[in-house]
Amino acid sequence: MAHRTARIASLGRSEHSQELAHIKASLPAYLRAIGHEPNMNGNGAKLTALCPLHADTKPSFTGTLNGECWRWYCFPCGKGGTVIDLHAWRTDRDPRRDFLAVCNEVAALLNFPPFSRDGYDRPARPALPPKPKEIRPSMNLDTLYHLTSPWRSALGQSTALKAQVAAELGFKPETINNLTTPCFDALGIAPAGFQVPLKSGTTKPLKAPCLAYIYEGAYKLRSPWGNSGSRFLMIGRPCRPWRSFWLLRQHPPISDVHVVESESSAIAVMEAGFEAAFERGSCVVAAPGASGFKPEWASLFAGF
Repeated sequence: MAHRTARIASLGRSEHSQELAHIKASLPAYLRAIGHEPNMNGNGAKLTALCPLHADTKPSFTGTLNGECWRWYCFPCGKGGTVIDLHAWRTDRDPRRDFLAVCNEVAALLNFPPFSRDGYDRPARPALPPKPKEIRPSMNLDTLYHLTSPWRSALGQSTALKAQVAAELGFKPETINNLTTPCFDALGIAPAGFQVPLKSGTTKPLKAPCLAYIYEGAYKLRSPWGNSGSRFLMIGRPCRPWRSFWLLRQHPPISDVHVVESESSAIAVMEAGFEAAFERGSCVVAAPGASGFKPEWASLFAGF
């Protein structure tokens, strides 16, 4: 049965190959049918005509018979191909996407038998089921706190390290100092040799110290510290945007919130003085990326 089906499909393709060859041999007849009488020369193997694709006053359209297929080219247009391409472009279609419809229109214009879809179209590939999106769980808060406390301390207690990070990021050491808090939504330094957990279940040691943006429920490593060619790796799933803990502050209440994309942008906005009025209720909050803002976080900003 399979062999018989394959043979029927093969015969269908063969018939269409003959129909297609018939159409590709019809360029002179097509030009006559649309009112562009060709000048035949070279014993009928070459032609010239006014181009149907642009306002042509001097014949710039040339055609050459190659076996049984006519191929054409227009120098002013910079286009060429078979009669199928010509008709597609004349009618503002795509020769490939609208191939079957274009062939049938040429066939109808020249009184050729129409193409049938049977045996011509390839069967559609079955749609693959959508791949389930992997959702990483948030890290246990106690585990995360104990893991990252030394990272925050290393940066907060070293004036030299703070100055180095500030210089490479292009900010003032005071700005970095304001972000080395003892809680989440802070900056820290993950040391060289730290075993970073991977999706495969294995770990990989850091070759050099990395800047760490510490969220509630996750941490994000940045290597190198500078702005050039930085690579980022998020471990865990943030419970809320970076620095959004300030939204819960009651005294003084927050009334002016600046939401930006990425932690680096948040630091830059702080550096520019947008939190100078912090005591009057201003703060900067960062989403972990362009598509990193979770719908459930919107409620945090209600009323601001």
